Amino acid sequence: MKISRAVPTAGLLAVSLVLGACGSDSNDNNTASTTNAGAIGTTTGTTGTTGAAGTTTTATGAVNSVAAIKAARTGAHESTSAELTAGYFATAAAAQNATAPATATALGAYGQVFTAADNTATNTRVQLRNLETYVRSGGKWSRVQYSNQVRGAFYNAAYNGDAQACELGTCLRAESSGGVSVKMTAGKLFRFWPEAAFTQSLVKPAQVEAIFTTAQTRLVQDTAGGADDRANAKYLVNTAAAWATDAWVQSGTANGSTGAYSAALTDVGNGQLRLATNDWKAVNFTTATDTQVDELGVAPAGGRAPIANSADNDDDVVRIMYIGDSITQGSAPQAGTAQDSFRRNLWNGLMTDASLPQVDFVGTRLGTSTADVNSCANNTTAVDTGVYKLPEFDTAHQGYWGACVDQVNTALPQALSTLKAAVRDQEPDVAVIHIGTNNLHNDAANGVANAVTQLRAMIETLRAADDDITILVAQVIPYLNTEGGTEEASVAAYNAQIVSQIAPLSTAKSKVVVVDQHAGFATTMLRDRFHPNDQGEAVIADKWLAALKSNNLLKD
Repeated sequence: MKISRAVPTAGLLAVSLVLGACGSDSNDNNTASTTNAGAIGTTTGTTGTTGAAGTTTTATGAVNSVAAIKAARTGAHESTSAELTAGYFATAAAAQNATAPATATALGAYGQVFTAADNTATNTRVQLRNLETYVRSGGKWSRVQYSNQVRGAFYNAAYNGDAQACELGTCLRAESSGGVSVKMTAGKLFRFWPEAAFTQSLVKPAQVEAIFTTAQTRLVQDTAGGADDRANAKYLVNTAAAWATDAWVQSGTANGSTGAYSAALTDVGNGQLRLATNDWKAVNFTTATDTQVDELGVAPAGGRAPIANSADNDDDVVRIMYIGDSITQGSAPQAGTAQDSFRRNLWNGLMTDASLPQVDFVGTRLGTSTADVNSCANNTTAVDTGVYKLPEFDTAHQGYWGACVDQVNTALPQALSTLKAAVRDQEPDVAVIHIGTNNLHNDAANGVANAVTQLRAMIETLRAADDDITILVAQVIPYLNTEGGTEEASVAAYNAQIVSQIAPLSTAKSKVVVVDQHAGFATTMLRDRFHPNDQGEAVIADKWLAALKSNNLLKD
């Protein structure tokens, strides 16, 4: 993973990337050159690469600007569509409910794609990526949502009738330069939203002063060998925002809350519909004033401006895989009070720091276990369709309720192979491991030794898939010897072995970093003998985030 971006300076936003393991534009069916003018400066420049469908010319400037955001607030739509019927944003951008209704507890971005009346293209798709939401509260902007890939559905005009699901691998196609593309269907509009459509814990609707949503779009060919008719393509794209209730967010699925249309949602408003072109273009919606929009172009000390996240080749994503047992997966509702695992807190910590590069949690599993199982039961193929208590985060993981290290290690090669074979490579750049508790609990005599041996094997498995992966390994949190008892003594022995036996496995090419999750984790942070409560999950997340930052794994 090689990521390099220049920090914006006053008056000029300059962004450059060195593409490495995280992806490249070499397979895009696109030719682009971009010039963008706005309040934060003008950037131009192109570099060429040749892919399967021809030459890709990629600029390295911003695709958004303060001026463009301001224009999107009330700007007339750039064309018309038969599916764009009468309504509050029928002809231009408009805000409808900038102030949250009393019932609102969550906020989420969404967007729409319409086929314009004069479209004649048949071999063109609309590419969408980097859908973000920013909220201004207490005089400061914070990023509360980010999604490189989006989910979506087709609808009739005015959202009459049922949705037609549009999933990745069916009507959505992953693109090597990030995000997905959609082939529009006659007589339908396409609604898209983040992988987890709403965020609840990061917003207090009554305290929201302004909202900003943005995404990137362009045209790509549908079939590489077919005629390039993008010059005849007329597709309108925008972003928007909606308020949601607690009940709506928690009615999500294992892979997050949904942004599907519903009368239960309250529109904040819709941005200007812009015609997608061969070049990357930003589509925006905001309720902010001129002064508040100006703030989006200002970089905080040591960071970069929110608007700097929108660059024409900003497709690099740091992919993180979380490997472990129930502490990683999240607690099944049947096992007591449902816990989302530390991953939700960690995701939110990453979201609110817009100076960090984009991240993607990867894995072949999505939800919680739907049943409590015995320690070290052979359950690595167990159903993982349980819905998280607050599904507002990227839920992909490699956690297995009740599993020992060897069982997870057995399942890991197939999971890594599946991710590598994905349309867009999903192999992790970083592995985060918290595992071994079930070994200690299940085998008092040999649990420590077996866990350490299998942990070594797990590191070898990860390196076989990617020889420069960085691996963070936890000294595990405590667990109790009996209900209401004291900490099990074998935890200290295991954690000592992680330092003496696992830490030395680090190499210059593939670092192994031991993270002490045990220190400072009080047994009062457990909700039962083994699993962290809300406070415990927050402590674990904070330590992982600190380790990711201190080891430059999220370095811009």
